[in-house]
Amino acid sequence: MVLLRAVNRPLETLRGLIEAVGNGDFSIATSTYPSLSGEFRRIADSVRAMAAGLRERDTIKRAFSGYISRQVLDAIIAKGELPALKGERRRVTVLFADIRGFTSMAEAMPPEEVVQVLGEFFDRMVEVILRYQGTIDKFLGDGMMVIFGAPLDDPYQEEHAVSAACEMQKELRSLCAKWEAEGRARLKMGVGINSGAAVVGNIGTAEHMEYTAIGDAVNLAARLESATKELGVEIIVSEHTYSAVRSLFRWKPAGEITLRGRSEPVRAYTVEV
Repeated sequence: MVLLRAVNRPLETLRGLIEAVGNGDFSIATSTYPSLSGEFRRIADSVRAMAAGLRERDTIKRAFSGYISRQVLDAIIAKGELPALKGERRRVTVLFADIRGFTSMAEAMPPEEVVQVLGEFFDRMVEVILRYQGTIDKFLGDGMMVIFGAPLDDPYQEEHAVSAACEMQKELRSLCAKWEAEGRARLKMGVGINSGAAVVGNIGTAEHMEYTAIGDAVNLAARLESATKELGVEIIVSEHTYSAVRSLFRWKPAGEITLRGRSEPVRAYTVEV
């Protein structure tokens, strides 16, 4: 019985350590267990080292999840190595969104309030984008670039992009109602969407890289977003995207738009939110 108790107590301690790690509690990495000795101490040290490694990986994952898409981050962690500097040509749907007149408005606001407003805005928008399987390419001051269909294939990328744009406008209206109650001004947002072939991959250097898409399809989406201000509409969709989802939303023809940097006009459509 004495021998059984001498073995059972350390085993109970080790079981508690392993259960804590299994539940995601990595605080044991800094704990000490003076009651353990011999082989039990060595096993406990191994469990603590494992918890330290898992805590470090979890910290890195949470830190970088704010900068790169969850899909890319999960792929990096699963593969266990940094991605190579290479790209591939594939069909994607690109969404650009930008707050109208925010720069002039921000000049009259305290810096802390500017950060707070943008933080609330991006919180709502990012939640919608991830819900529709979008990848946040980058934040552009008071706007953003989003890719649908990469890095993971998405056969419904056009539908997801347009649905996300409509949902983003609804979320902004909800935010504006809240801001008006707080004495702040309403904001408007323009969204441009285009589908087409683009080079998608990790671009940069070995020390600093980003996952992005480049090509005419991306440039056209950015130009369409800029045109929303001139036309006074919330969302403009190119004919390339429209042709894939024409039966799923209510549309209004925007006619042929002459965009900066393009010699020929582009046929586009607006969607009713």
